[in-house]
Amino acid sequence: MPPFRIAVDRETCYGAGECALRAPRVFGLDEVKKAVVLDPRGADDETVRSAAAACPVAAIVLVDVATGRQVQP
Repeated sequence: MPPFRIAVDRETCYGAGECALRAPRVFGLDEVKKAVVLDPRGADDETVRSAAAACPVAAIVLVDVATGRQVQP
């Protein structure tokens, strides 16, 4: 199980693509250029955190699976 549950707030996302650039196996952009999670296990923890933090509108939410605590944003 991945250490984070990853969600994208699709209402907030405007498709900057920073997440997909930093973690291309985890995030992608769909046909309307909004972020989607491709594979939550596609990169190490630090890369996932970095990709989420790079979102200019904080549309990526990370929740620690072990604690249930939101860690990003």
